[in-house]
Amino acid sequence: MRKYTSLTFIVSLLVAPLLSGCGYKEYAYHPTPCVPMALLGDLSESVQYDTDGNRSLIINLDQVKGWCEGDEETTNVKLVIQTMIQRPNTASDDSQEFSFDYFITVTDAQNDIISKMIYTALVDFDENQRKKVELIEQVISIPESSEKSIKDYRVYVGLQVDSVQLEKNRKKYARRGK
Repeated sequence: MRKYTSLTFIVSLLVAPLLSGCGYKEYAYHPTPCVPMALLGDLSESVQYDTDGNRSLIINLDQVKGWCEGDEETTNVKLVIQTMIQRPNTASDDSQEFSFDYFITVTDAQNDIISKMIYTALVDFDENQRKKVELIEQVISIPESSEKSIKDYRVYVGLQVDSVQLEKNRKKYARRGK
């Protein structure tokens, strides 16, 4: 039995170099480095109210992911923003369509704002549906130069909220210790 095991081992050592040269063309894959991105914690939650003062929609930005494609001059960043949306039981069932505003900000390494774009997301609910996970896709372009590479930029995502909502969010995060 040992004889066959040794023989198999020796044959595999002799055949391995031959098989390693078997023809398949290998292409070098060099993924484009992508820009660091993050959600802004105190701008990741919003509550909308109806005309009676009842909460009609609760929006939470849950996470953001991105992929980069580009050339020497411009990098296109495809962002996918996962959003958790809830209609409280107190919300009227009259409206099935809602909208909310969010922004994408590009900064440099010193956090100086290069650009800020504001978008509106539309959300449709089915009848009696109370919760929904919505994936928002957005593509932005970031110019590159000889002085700056894509890694010299940062992308931040947040909700457009008023000063009252911002203060509530900051207090909430302060209580959580974040």
